[in-house]
Amino acid sequence: MVWPETQTHIAFPRLQKLEFHDMPVWKEWLGAREGDFPRLRKLILKHCPKLRALPRLPPSLEELEVEACDELTSLSTFDSNQTQSLKFLKSLRRLSLKNCPKLDLSATEGNPSTCTLQHKSLTEYNI
Repeated sequence: MVWPETQTHIAFPRLQKLEFHDMPVWKEWLGAREGDFPRLRKLILKHCPKLRALPRLPPSLEELEVEACDELTSLSTFDSNQTQSLKFLKSLRRLSLKNCPKLDLSATEGNPSTCTLQHKSLTEYNI
């Protein structure tokens, strides 16, 4: 949902868990603005092979699970003002990355071991 710029609506003010599965033609996550998911705690993306980038992730995010997203190269988001990386997600406690062959955490995210994670599962990505 895209709101006109003159309005200040929050798209999903109470959404806590968001999952996308088996979306073979999804390339871009469009329309999401900073603040649209203020209470999002868990984001799961599985089998979205053409997805190239993520939107700005909310600071409330506690769990991020990404699997079989073949074209995803980074978890960072970029806009004209700043870059967001994993180190800015202070609430993130669980990170699971599986079968994302183009994902490269070394360039923008830093070493995942420096994050304050309680659980991490990192398989088939580049460091």
